[in-house]
Amino acid sequence: MKAALLILLIVVAGCQSAPDEANENPRAGTEWTRVRTNLALANATDYIRGGQLDLARHELESTIDRGTEDARVHVLLAKIAIEQDRLRDVEPHLKRAEQLDPRLPTVGLVRGLLAEVRGDWNGAATAYGRAAQRFPNDERIRLARLRALQAAGRDDAADRMLARDVATGRTSPDMLTAYGRRDLAAGRPRAALTWFDRALASDPAHPGAADGRALALHALGRHADVVALLRDRLREDAGSPLQLALARSALVVGSYDLSIRMLQAHLERSPHDADAWLDLARAFFLIERPRETRQALDEALAVRADLGPALVLRGHLAYRQERYAEAAADYARAAALPGARNVAQLRHLIAAANSRRTLTTRRPAAVRTVAPTHVAQPAPPAPRPAPVYRTPPRPPAPVRAMPAPIPEEKRLPPVNGISLIQRPHGGAR
Repeated sequence: MKAALLILLIVVAGCQSAPDEANENPRAGTEWTRVRTNLALANATDYIRGGQLDLARHELESTIDRGTEDARVHVLLAKIAIEQDRLRDVEPHLKRAEQLDPRLPTVGLVRGLLAEVRGDWNGAATAYGRAAQRFPNDERIRLARLRALQAAGRDDAADRMLARDVATGRTSPDMLTAYGRRDLAAGRPRAALTWFDRALASDPAHPGAADGRALALHALGRHADVVALLRDRLREDAGSPLQLALARSALVVGSYDLSIRMLQAHLERSPHDADAWLDLARAFFLIERPRETRQALDEALAVRADLGPALVLRGHLAYRQERYAEAAADYARAAALPGARNVAQLRHLIAAANSRRTLTTRRPAAVRTVAPTHVAQPAPPAPRPAPVYRTPPRPPAPVRAMPAPIPEEKRLPPVNGISLIQRPHGGAR
């Protein structure tokens, strides 16, 4: 704080003494003009960063009104005019800047930027090409030209530019990263990965190359490598493409908590991304959280009502919860969409849901009788013991009765020592 205050006092003192010194020494006047221009440019740059474009414009125009003209001032005024959509004021400032300093490369950059704002990508590529002819070693111009050629669809010109840069050795990490992004956007992730690896070999800390490499790995299906590369480096407030790449790769490899965290962070900034809502629903479905799954599916279908995979997943959720009628209805809606895929499989799912619904409706429902709570109910009877089946005992054998003894009066006197018994009819035995 003290050092900053000391510098400020020195600058103020110099500003107070500079006019008198400028009147006495022309060389000192030139130095004072350069210092005042640099201060005006610094102040205007701070205003632009803070979004105060009118103050920045007033600062620069005041410098010109005081008789201090500089090419950099006109270039910055041209940029401000583009930001404020005053496109007619851009070219006069650029022409004046070329008159003041023909060697300033930013004039060509701003002229190409003006063409980009107007949507003329061919014109932008032409402007950048002319600037590149005057300043062949300016990497900013080459990068801008490559971007314009890609936007204009002139891949052949971009390939020729690539061949020249490789042949001349002008392949900085920024250029290599730009070529990798070009191949990645064209659907060539394997070639893009080669460029990103070359850029990282030259500059291991290059952020653009590292991010592009993660996106290329995701496009190649190397999801475990994506998670290992971004898990510890990527925060929730990072860019959306990287967040989606990490979230979807984590979903594939089974890191559901990481996937959910990244998807929720992405959806806070992009709440109308139906595909991201669908991925979030898949993550919740896999960890069996039905309420969150249904909420995410409702959000996805609110954005895109014809999102077939969301209808199918909602049918799976209803089938898991034994709501077979709803499952069959969602499968049928998905199959009826224009251009629906896997229609045969969807019909099989519809048949399975209808079959389960039929079995459920035929099952007799248990009738429960609920007694009124205000009537005292008797205690239920004690359960009867289950009968025990045993072999019945064999009945005893019948006992034959002994004959009654013969009375004495019916006995006859013995004959020859043999006792005779009188029969009832008077005979003897």
